[in-house]
Amino acid sequence: MKNILPVYLLISAATLVMQGCTDANVPEETQIIPTPAPANIIKIAPAPPPRILVGDKETIIDDLLSRKLGLPTKHQVTYQKADTPWLLQCGKAVSADGSPLDFNKSKMAKQAAQGFLDNKYCALFHEQGKQYKLVEFDFGSTDSQIFTWLKRHKIPVKMLE
Repeated sequence: MKNILPVYLLISAATLVMQGCTDANVPEETQIIPTPAPANIIKIAPAPPPRILVGDKETIIDDLLSRKLGLPTKHQVTYQKADTPWLLQCGKAVSADGSPLDFNKSKMAKQAAQGFLDNKYCALFHEQGKQYKLVEFDFGSTDSQIFTWLKRHKIPVKMLE
């Protein structure tokens, strides 16, 4: 029971923050007073800010796939449709030499072995002059996120025709 209290307090504090509570609108009896963390608490570094990727779409896709898989990787496009300023591209990952990818050597070997990895990617780009900004990216999901993206960004479904 002694170890549950810090977790409960952390969850309570997070809940207050997520609800927009500040010292100004939280009753005195519920205010959380910061105290130094005990020495045995592991401090977790904050997540880095999301990378904004703008540039050549082909380079962006190859880089993302290589990072995700931990292997030198290229992509093969199987579907591409543009509806200015949007561009939707889908395809599959291949080895840097163009041969089929051996997922057993990748960072995602476990997911592949369990059948939770589909060798497909989809990327939604927004055209910015002669460059593209990556807006959405998905690799390996067994369920497509494309309809969610179209709805989120108010893109007509004709993008899929």
